Amino acid sequence: MPSGIQSIINVSKHSLQALVFAGVVSLGSAVADDPVASTWQAHGEALKTRLVATAEISDDGRRLFAWEADLEDGWKTYWRSPGEAGLPVRLFTPSGATSEAGEIDIDFPVPERFELFGMETYGYGHHVMLPFRAAEDAVSFDADFMVCKEICIPFRASYDISSDQNPDPVAMIRLSPWLAKVPTKDESTDTGLTVTSTKVVGPVGRQRLIVELQSDQRLANADIMAEAEGMFQFSSPKKKLLGSGNAVRMVVMVMSGNRPEDLRGKQVRLTVVDGHGTAIDRTVTVN
Repeated sequence: MPSGIQSIINVSKHSLQALVFAGVVSLGSAVADDPVASTWQAHGEALKTRLVATAEISDDGRRLFAWEADLEDGWKTYWRSPGEAGLPVRLFTPSGATSEAGEIDIDFPVPERFELFGMETYGYGHHVMLPFRAAEDAVSFDADFMVCKEICIPFRASYDISSDQNPDPVAMIRLSPWLAKVPTKDESTDTGLTVTSTKVVGPVGRQRLIVELQSDQRLANADIMAEAEGMFQFSSPKKKLLGSGNAVRMVVMVMSGNRPEDLRGKQVRLTVVDGHGTAIDRTVTVN
């Protein structure tokens, strides 16, 4: 995991609308075959993608898969919460392909912060594998995603994994580093990292979210990402170490567009990293 989160990209919708979109590109050309994955698809000169199946199956019969992307230098794709603009990677199981047709819940690894068009967003560059689970017999998937460099381009792709292919344990070895970057949601798991308090201060339109963390390690490189329903956007945090350095106070500016909303009483999803390889995913009601 990167030391802290290295990337957010808050690109405004209005800014992106001013960009030249190269259109929706679907089903790029085939590049290579793999015995445990779909065929690589090239999407212009920006990236290539595929779906990978592992041999790991949960007790409820759901196989572990991953959407894999190799991006050319300078191109980025988006995390689940890209800011005011951009599109997160979304995966779907087509209707009729399995009993679980519909959108797939992706286990997003902690992203990096990138600056694009003078603003920040969360995303991934170079190479990424996004793990998810689907029915053991699932062989067809669809994806919507966007990549940005000097322009932003939305893509749509479909992937098929042959039903007679046998997933190889090597696929799990390749995916393991990305699984390790997925924040822990289970609060009963002892990660050594805790959100000890949250509160909102200031008048509507100029609010700040204050989050305090405690860890069994020094938090000099800790970082936090906040998400909330509606028009809320959050700045990068300002940090102040507390005590011996195993606690930290994060102050995040709250933005909510031209019609300011009150964050008090709302649920906020926090992705927190300690700078030592541990990340947690917590949803709290802030007051």
